[in-house]
Amino acid sequence: MRLLTEVVLSVVVCLFVGSCGISAAAQGTIDPPLISWTSYSRWDRETYPESWLEHSYLEVDSLGSLYAVGSIPFDLGTSPPWEAVTLITKWSSTGDLLWSNVHEEPDIYHNPFGTTMDTNDNLYVVGSNNPAGGNAWPDWLISKISPSGEHIVSYAGDDSAWRELYSADVATDGSLYACGTVWNDGVLVGRFDFSSGTFDWLNEYFVSPLTPNQESGIKGTLDQEGHYFFAKNVNTADGKAVTGVYRLDASDGAVESFRLFDFGVGAVETVTGLDVDKDGRLIGVVWFLNATNAKLFKLDRDLNLLWSLPFETTDHSSICPRDLALSGDNRIYVSGRMGGTTTWWGSGDEAHMFTLCATSAGNLLWFDVFDPGGDTEQEGGVADGVACAPDSTQTFVVGSLSYSGTDWIRSMFVLAYEKTVADTPAAFRVESLSGDVDADGAVHASSFATASADIAEWHCVSEPVDPGDVLVHNTLHPGCLCRSGEAQSPLVAGVVSTEPGVILGERTEGECRALMALKGIVPVKVTNEGGPILPGDLLVSSSTPGHAMRRVGPDPGPCALIGKALEPMTQETGVVLVLLTAH
Repeated sequence: MRLLTEVVLSVVVCLFVGSCGISAAAQGTIDPPLISWTSYSRWDRETYPESWLEHSYLEVDSLGSLYAVGSIPFDLGTSPPWEAVTLITKWSSTGDLLWSNVHEEPDIYHNPFGTTMDTNDNLYVVGSNNPAGGNAWPDWLISKISPSGEHIVSYAGDDSAWRELYSADVATDGSLYACGTVWNDGVLVGRFDFSSGTFDWLNEYFVSPLTPNQESGIKGTLDQEGHYFFAKNVNTADGKAVTGVYRLDASDGAVESFRLFDFGVGAVETVTGLDVDKDGRLIGVVWFLNATNAKLFKLDRDLNLLWSLPFETTDHSSICPRDLALSGDNRIYVSGRMGGTTTWWGSGDEAHMFTLCATSAGNLLWFDVFDPGGDTEQEGGVADGVACAPDSTQTFVVGSLSYSGTDWIRSMFVLAYEKTVADTPAAFRVESLSGDVDADGAVHASSFATASADIAEWHCVSEPVDPGDVLVHNTLHPGCLCRSGEAQSPLVAGVVSTEPGVILGERTEGECRALMALKGIVPVKVTNEGGPILPGDLLVSSSTPGHAMRRVGPDPGPCALIGKALEPMTQETGVVLVLLTAH
């Protein structure tokens, strides 16, 4: 692979005093933050004739520097494969261009579809490659780039099948987990070992053929408990595509769990962003073909749906989320495009760009529609990627702009929303985005109101647990709690809180702890083991791990009550609101 370090680029940095005041935006609970700066990079089309920017992806390293990655096809014929190169630019957290490199091989079509970084700030780019003008199939491509922009190594498939990688994650041992597609057949997932240059395991999963042209919706992510998750659209018998989510054993790729979700808006739904939050919950965003809204969703480790959040524009124009990122304080950010073409892969002509922020409980904080171009020649654009600073104080967006009648075709932009936390220490501080209040002393108030309805306390747990899990005292590890697994157990301690209104105690680093609800109303996992559940039924533990059931019989024997059901549940398993019983 050849590295060209002298790239002809035009760089512009603009400082903004406010976000663009376009009115067609979804409603949040607070105003969006200001855009503090926007920078652009444009390439000379004499160097790459008939070129344009096809994709953009964004990563942030441990120091807060930004890495923007895009694909530039050029010498475009009537149909692919075309020649293409990968553009990688590095920016400071204040919008200064640090370096810009083009990675290319002669007569090879490069198409980056995903990026990730390791703890040493090395950048990994995954996608596909294809000999231009040849008859070989495009196959997977993995490249490793140093923090200074030097090409370290690349590996590619043997062109034996049409395979492309769309998502990547690096484990703490340096292994790369990636997922993508086997064209029109299924999903490709594997763990790549850079020391040997081969996949430790590479599996193909076939549930149903992918909907044509929707294969780029394959997204995957790795948690810290040895699981790999990926989501794909799955065809149903009536021709509708719904969302299928897999949980794999990361050691060998064996399927541990699989569930289908029909989010119920469009004829086709595709997950365009997927990540695991710091508590091990799965966060995703779904795009619907030809629809005017999209949805965020949250699942627990067992793939139970905790919540879904629809969002749309007030003028009901088409909306297309392109990427999702999680901050260190568990805020959810989504970037994308609204208006223009309704397709996920569309050019974004006559489109505006958006960023939104939501809480981990599924509440929309703000929705910002912006136009970073400010150029009369600009036709539209796409906000492709979003990422957060390591200290959660800044949010960055990367994308491309479309122009008409000029030599600048879809130039890349990066922007930053202003810092959300004061730079100087204070005895009392309010974060402008999250609304968190930090006080170094006691807080005295005549009343205290919270959005959530339970009080929780940090407790030691002897195994990973999820919100809604019923907890019991672990007799093998005194002082610790674990998931229940015995019907009508007298050892019930409480329920793992989902979004507590009040938190007691402090989480200790290096210790496995969970927030157990002490009092109030909380979502609880339930099963119909004791029969259908009706409002007012008393609940006890069941034999299903972590689940409650209706108390059976007039005299169930010695057992500890969990609480009183506030909602009905007639399915095999589910989640209902429960008024807790004090223990």
